[in-house]
Amino acid sequence: MKLNRALKLRHVGSSYFIVDPGQENIDMSNIITLSPAAAFLWETFRDQEFTVETMADSLCERYDVSREQAVHDINEMLEQWQEFNLMA
Repeated sequence: MKLNRALKLRHVGSSYFIVDPGQENIDMSNIITLSPAAAFLWETFRDQEFTVETMADSLCERYDVSREQAVHDINEMLEQWQEFNLMA
């Protein structure tokens, strides 16, 4: 799997957003917010192929989370990312 390279992660205050810098008029209803953990995964895997397993490895190394919980959360996150066309 790969992320949509046209999209960019922006950090404003304590919030993380995915934006399409190619849009002339930004539709604020189309901005996707990410948790710090999801933003970490976006930054880690933005330019490379990945699997749920490789994401889970990174998440478990960075955060105190069980592998089972990491895999579950990543599967849910990736479903949302596909729904919002964040995946290539």
